[in-house]
Amino acid sequence: MPTSSVVVASSSAATIPLEPTTIEDKRPMTIDVSTIKELNGAQTEYLVLEHASELREIFEGKKYCRRHEDYKKGGKTRGDLAFQVHFGPFSEEQQDKIMEVLTNMFRCRRNKYFDYVSKVLLPETLVALYMKVESKTREEAELLLLEGPASTK
Repeated sequence: MPTSSVVVASSSAATIPLEPTTIEDKRPMTIDVSTIKELNGAQTEYLVLEHASELREIFEGKKYCRRHEDYKKGGKTRGDLAFQVHFGPFSEEQQDKIMEVLTNMFRCRRNKYFDYVSKVLLPETLVALYMKVESKTREEAELLLLEGPASTK
């Protein structure tokens, strides 16, 4: 069974998921769109993979992320993260593609990391893609995603 992922070689390999597929594993792609609605599945996947290194740094705690810190606190703070995932103008197809790529990157099939991916990495990915495609700041992207699909009308 061919795979483009590599097992992390460390003494803590039991606690770290497999290395994610990175953008280097994909052919270069030019993405000439100006809105999220214009992204097709392949473009969406490519953009997620462009952020693989940044997502890995968040996962490992090497890059600051408020959602990561809230997740580590546990309890109600962690639970509340589920209500902070806003899809904005992302279509259901795009949402499915993003989750598919993230679960493959972090090998969530056994649910060990699924909760973390859905509460931390998914919203961080949505914000990153929105920022890139719509040319917005992080603050603008967060607010526009919160508004939902009506924000693109």
